[in-house]
Amino acid sequence: MERKAVEQFHQYWDRLFKVFPEYRRTAVEAMGEAARKNVSAQIQAADLENDAKGHVDSWQELSIGSKGGYAAVRPQSKTPYSGERPKTWKGVPVTVGQVTVWLDRGHGTEAKKTFHTAGRGGKLHTVSARAGKGYVKGRQFYSRARSQALELALKAADECLSKIEDELEYD
Repeated sequence: MERKAVEQFHQYWDRLFKVFPEYRRTAVEAMGEAARKNVSAQIQAADLENDAKGHVDSWQELSIGSKGGYAAVRPQSKTPYSGERPKTWKGVPVTVGQVTVWLDRGHGTEAKKTFHTAGRGGKLHTVSARAGKGYVKGRQFYSRARSQALELALKAADECLSKIEDELEYD
């Protein structure tokens, strides 16, 4: 090889290594945004009331790794009931992450039984009926979106490689 051709070869690879982290981050962000839209579509298709769909969807956020190496769609880390009396579970305020996990994976229920007691002035009392536990099926919007994540990632990577190829054509 001629000296000029070798220098040109090295310059091409130097340019590529300089822009690669930027393009990798762009590809990861594109894949993450596609996954976020997919999770949103799964939430909208889930068997939830319309108001609940909007709330659960608004709680989801896209997180990108500090070096741009990964993307994750996850619920925000806040309680959904700011300003109101917070809902609690086992004495701790419920977070949007807990609600999202319960809706996604399903959760147990405890049947309540209301009865009158003569000894207490005929007041209504509600107690747990331990034998009547049930289960609410999960909507599985994360696992349905996860099954399509590889396809979305490959598409985003392919688009990114096309951009790199267009920008850094080998002379």
